[in-house]
Amino acid sequence: MPVRYLKRDNSEKDAHWYGDNAAFTCPVCNRIFLVCGHLRPNGQQCPPPGCGRSYAYVHGRLESGGIAVITWPITPGEFPDLEKLKNAAD
Repeated sequence: MPVRYLKRDNSEKDAHWYGDNAAFTCPVCNRIFLVCGHLRPNGQQCPPPGCGRSYAYVHGRLESGGIAVITWPITPGEFPDLEKLKNAAD
């Protein structure tokens, strides 16, 4: 399962990270969705109807060394191991 960590300099053209909020482009359906680390501490699947095949997660804030990550493809209802994603970023 591919995993992509957002860069701290926000140089990606298909994602943006500010504070504990990140906008991701789903690699499966190409739609944009937002994840707020404060409101969704366990991350979120791509919500557009008929997708749900990517999962994004924001832990901490950009300014304080947090991480923002997206992983795909997943089976709708499947959740990645968040501790594994956090530890891999270190």
